[in-house]
Amino acid sequence: MKQIPLKLAAIAAAGLMMTACISSEDDAVTTQETVITSYAVSDIVTTLYTTSSTGADSAYTRTISGSDIYFNIDQVNNRIYSIDSLPQWVDLSRVVTSFTSYGTVYCRQRGQSDFFYFTSGEDSVDYTQKVEFLVVATDGVSTRHYTAELYKATSASDSLYWSDASAAGLQLAGRHRTLSLNDVLYVFAENGGSPTVSTLDAKTSGAVFTAPALLKGAAAAIDYRSITLFGGRFYALDANGALYAAQPESGATAWTKVADTAFTQLLAADAYYLYATDGTAILASSDLKTWTENGNTSLQYLPQAGTATSVAYESRTNSALQQVVMTGLSAADGAQTAVWMKTAAQDAESNQTWSCIRHDVSDARALPYMADVQLLRFGGNLYALGGATPDAAAENAVSAADAYKYFYTSGDHGINWRRVTSGMRLPDGLREHDGAPVTAAVAGGHVWIVQSGGYVWRGTISSAQ
Repeated sequence: MKQIPLKLAAIAAAGLMMTACISSEDDAVTTQETVITSYAVSDIVTTLYTTSSTGADSAYTRTISGSDIYFNIDQVNNRIYSIDSLPQWVDLSRVVTSFTSYGTVYCRQRGQSDFFYFTSGEDSVDYTQKVEFLVVATDGVSTRHYTAELYKATSASDSLYWSDASAAGLQLAGRHRTLSLNDVLYVFAENGGSPTVSTLDAKTSGAVFTAPALLKGAAAAIDYRSITLFGGRFYALDANGALYAAQPESGATAWTKVADTAFTQLLAADAYYLYATDGTAILASSDLKTWTENGNTSLQYLPQAGTATSVAYESRTNSALQQVVMTGLSAADGAQTAVWMKTAAQDAESNQTWSCIRHDVSDARALPYMADVQLLRFGGNLYALGGATPDAAAENAVSAADAYKYFYTSGDHGINWRRVTSGMRLPDGLREHDGAPVTAAVAGGHVWIVQSGGYVWRGTISSAQ
């Protein structure tokens, strides 16, 4: 980076003669002529060191592709940040950064008192701490100040290592739904029309699943596929569409009616609302008494009953906001996995409605057409997995050969997806039980994969050496 000091006052006096360094942005005036419009980084090559079994030291390199790192530019709060967290082992001390902007860009990093002229695509940035950028308009007076962050996982999060947990004794046959609450796994199963639940304490080493227990208390059978977590309780519809709740203290076995409204499907939940549909709109409620419309377009692309899966997580930019993503198979579309998203807030003015994400079926950024799709939020990133669809010939369909072979990840809350080809892999054993339904959840710091037949795998994140 060019170290040529020049004060802001001098820039204002010299007009267009801006060459190097600014020490103050006091009394700055922000205009549209001072804005960063795009932001990216080059490939990040990191040298790592290891010791062989003989005690000899050796070095090797690993590379993160810059094209796989996505940034959000928050123009309201003047923040630039990576959407996903990079693995813990990545060296962020010298990362070449590129941008497009209106105005001239200056940078100030750790230990610097002045801003220095920054050359896009040539100069490197030390992202081990927040970086500051100052954009100066051609008049030398109007400016905008940004902070930039490149997030890195606080624990090793680039590789999953699987152990067979089938010895935990899960009794399971047929379709099921797996959820996690307070690091306890709950596996709900159809059980021939009389749904059951088994639990396992994921924090306890050597813990085993409880024997399947019947779900009791509903006027009609609980639809185990609809079970959703909200506010520390389980919610589900019975066969008549009435809403029931169960407390974790009962092991999710005792169900009590909480609403008479006839819903056609429970969809998702976040920190503020439970979402359902009556067939005419998506409805949201915070108290289960008052339900308000939260979306009424593209309803034909809602996930079919029994296929919806969702995650909700805190926004990086505002702890009062939640990002919610929902997927499943749509009855109206035999070529795509339905993806819906929204930003949720307790404040009605900030609470957005649901949006359906649609891609051309040939678009590589679309989530592949998958059966039994599952969503996970792990290591600060969003992942999806799924099996082969009945229509394997459909464009963008997951083939039998690729069923449960890859994770897919999205860095923009479900809008665009890419296949994960290294590090984050699924257990090989999943493909040994052809067609057996699969569910997934995160509990006790691990990823858990549950498959019909009582097969269970536990995935542990650690750095591949």
